[in-house]
Amino acid sequence: MKKQFIFWVTALSVLAGAVLLFDRLHQNSHSPFDAGSVKINTIETTLPELQNFSVRLHCFGTVESRERVEIKPVTDGRIIAVRVEDGTHVKANEPLFVLGGKSAVHEKEILRTQVSSLEKQIALMKDVVSSRSYAASKKLTTQENLLAAKARLAALQGELATARQKLAALNDSLLIRSPMDGIFTARLVSQGQYVTRATPLADVISDELRIIARVFVPEDTDLNGRTVIVHNASGKDAEGKISTVLPAKAPDGATVVWIEGSEISNTMKPGESVSGRIVIREYRALAVPGDAVLRDDKGKTFAVVETDKGYRKVRVITGSVQHGWCEIISGVTSTDKVITRSAYEIFNRDFSSSYRLID
Repeated sequence: MKKQFIFWVTALSVLAGAVLLFDRLHQNSHSPFDAGSVKINTIETTLPELQNFSVRLHCFGTVESRERVEIKPVTDGRIIAVRVEDGTHVKANEPLFVLGGKSAVHEKEILRTQVSSLEKQIALMKDVVSSRSYAASKKLTTQENLLAAKARLAALQGELATARQKLAALNDSLLIRSPMDGIFTARLVSQGQYVTRATPLADVISDELRIIARVFVPEDTDLNGRTVIVHNASGKDAEGKISTVLPAKAPDGATVVWIEGSEISNTMKPGESVSGRIVIREYRALAVPGDAVLRDDKGKTFAVVETDKGYRKVRVITGSVQHGWCEIISGVTSTDKVITRSAYEIFNRDFSSSYRLID
């Protein structure tokens, strides 16, 4: 009996202690919460401000040269020299390729021989004309003989001019030049390769670039002259303007535009894929820093406003987010002190017990 009595006394003591501990814990969980006793990061507030916003359309496109000329030879031959490196800036009329080969050398030699022969014949005929002119003055020959000599001299001089033109044309055809200022690119042939008149050799593209882009445009939206901020994969931004809106739409209904500007030519490269933002309208609106806008687990947006009575959680309707500022359509005014730093820490507290709230 004594052991049984000790057992029940011990059990009752343990039970009483558990009840007392639970009661204390329960009382602490419902006791008023002193906000000042909570260690929270420094709270910072700001007043909503008027900020610049813009309505934008997104576009995607490719950088290309404004002009591209395909280089082809005007005669058959073998490439004996490539005068410029790929990707080099070239000037108009600058030599790019030199052609040669047996057929070209043979034709050039024939023309050179012809020119040399005609030059000698002309020198001799000049002597004949001079002699006959003297003889005619002394009545030792007829005027007909003098005129015949002069006619032959004129004919030889014409033949020489033609031969020289052919030789110059051949030399010019064997020296392939750039048709314009630009960049030497897309070379398809190498030194020693035999080419014909139809063989593409390379391209010369303009230094000035443009972007051909696709954009889906709302009805009654004029894109001509609109500013575009272009972004490439390497992180560079460039500003340009829409210079042309092509009349024909893409098969998927997108509008095709050309975007041009000095920044595009100076910072982009042909063939790059880019994206862009087209500004179609600019306006000013009340806004708060992005950190001041909070979201609950249902995706609704809120802000926490500081008042002389505590903190107030308010529902806000937001618009665009640009340059770190969030447009406020409704919910707060320009005189509300909106919490920025530590906003989420306050927002996630139990407002009913932690802070004095305004219903």
